[in-house]
Amino acid sequence: MSGDGIDRGMLIQAEKMITKADDPTKGLEMVEDIMNLVSSGDLEAGDDGALFFVGETIPRAVYSLLNRTDFDDELENRVFRFLEMVLVFIARTIETGSDHLAMILHEILCEHSQPFYNQSTTRGGCEDISDLGEMNNEIFDDPNLTQEAVFAELPHVDFAMRGPGYCFVSMINVYGRNGGFRAMRDEIMSQKMPPSMSRVRLLLLPLFEVKEYLSVEFVQWFMRIRETVCKQVLSLSDEAFKNDFKSAQEVVQLLTGLQRCTLQDGGEAVDRFRLDFALKGFRSPFLERRLTGLGEMTEFVELFTDGGDEMARDEDKSSIVQVWVTPEFMQEWLMQNEILESIFVHNVHSEVIKRCHGVLLFLSSQQGIGEREAEMIWGASLGKHESVQKIVHELLCEMTRSQSIEVLGVLMRLMEPLKPSEYTLQHLELLRALAIHLAERGGVEGFKRQFAGLELLWKLVQDDVRFSVPELHTICLKYFFETLEFPECIDVRGTYFGHCVRNLRSHRSVPPSLIVMSRLLQATSAKRKRCEFDESLFEGVSDQHELLDLAIADLVHLQTVPFDGPIATPRG
Repeated sequence: MSGDGIDRGMLIQAEKMITKADDPTKGLEMVEDIMNLVSSGDLEAGDDGALFFVGETIPRAVYSLLNRTDFDDELENRVFRFLEMVLVFIARTIETGSDHLAMILHEILCEHSQPFYNQSTTRGGCEDISDLGEMNNEIFDDPNLTQEAVFAELPHVDFAMRGPGYCFVSMINVYGRNGGFRAMRDEIMSQKMPPSMSRVRLLLLPLFEVKEYLSVEFVQWFMRIRETVCKQVLSLSDEAFKNDFKSAQEVVQLLTGLQRCTLQDGGEAVDRFRLDFALKGFRSPFLERRLTGLGEMTEFVELFTDGGDEMARDEDKSSIVQVWVTPEFMQEWLMQNEILESIFVHNVHSEVIKRCHGVLLFLSSQQGIGEREAEMIWGASLGKHESVQKIVHELLCEMTRSQSIEVLGVLMRLMEPLKPSEYTLQHLELLRALAIHLAERGGVEGFKRQFAGLELLWKLVQDDVRFSVPELHTICLKYFFETLEFPECIDVRGTYFGHCVRNLRSHRSVPPSLIVMSRLLQATSAKRKRCEFDESLFEGVSDQHELLDLAIADLVHLQTVPFDGPIATPRG
């Protein structure tokens, strides 16, 4: 009798005998008899009884048995033999592509925290020992030798001392010795009908979750699938990549974890594949995929920008693993694949720019931002929406602390042609950062722009400057005298004091000039025991009296200037 002779009522009855009865023996026998009847052909042909059997009866029976806590030794051994038969059945029929079978396999092999395993005293009938001597990968290709191969073991534990865990490991060996893993590997590597990403995920998941028990030789043999799977993932069409992304992403994680268990390639294959996958997502036409790809690249660079020591958490978050990627490789990879061009030139999007912070800071810290890159990033703000401009200027502002003098000079050159009406708060913050860092590091021989940022700030606080937002004038003045108070600017304080004096004499830009002069006088007096006038620091006046005369003269002048309404600041 084949699967088409299976009555659904009989299947429901068998299931109830297993899940409801105190003694499930009769139900187990019925299910075992049916497993002997159902063939791969029945499942491939879509036989209704066979499909119900693997989709409903077996899963419910297995779940119920693994969760029971009332077995005596005899019944426990009986259940163990039943689960072994289920594994033999799955090994024989997994080639049909049934997802239900893969899920049942996962339940039996991976749910070893269930009561059946925790409370079991059964050792099982498939010992994790072999007469084959030292194993090699070829053993797993030979069906005859596979009968004795060790697929899994509990390392460094004496056989006589083994308890419940041995029962679980025995299950893995039963499945492997009956050709189950070979069938799974063959399906994944099939060129005729490659499995879907979701199917590959289902097949890899059980192996991944028991990877710490698997023998290195077996994992090395099984992971010959790596090249095939990598190629399949990376060759997905844009539409397939969008629809199957979650499965593809998990396949990458599963494959990565298993590859590390082979103890081969020193992690190079793993890291290169992860980066290729990130790049594929980043180049996708779909924003969500682009952001995810960028996020995966950021995970790599943050190993170095966050003070990491080239260590990373494994995919299951339980262990620390060494990564192969180095800062030098990562920088070259980002440049070679034109990541900055993709962010700031091609298909510019505010969300992508907003999340490139980690990559940009990494390149910045590695001196990977040159004059060309600085101009490229600046260019991304030109003619773009205000939201894009804001993000770009904030990024540039943060970058300045680690840039070379040459790059700072380029950014300064790009800012100088801006009209005051084009300035935003982010422009002023960037200018302040440039002014400070140029002053701090610009005192090198041959560099003539150490105070270029300070000079531009000074020009912007004058009366003839009109910002689009009046408050920016106050902010600009604040940034100017804050920068002027840096120790590196001590030699030019007298120069700007002289500029302020000339403003007072010509009755121009008086309010900001008085504020700057006051701050400079306070800064000087704070370092002296008595308030003394140090004429060597200030240009344009000989003593305090002349300075006071200038201020009074300007007040007199102000009385002669006609005006309508309240006095504005700055005044014209």
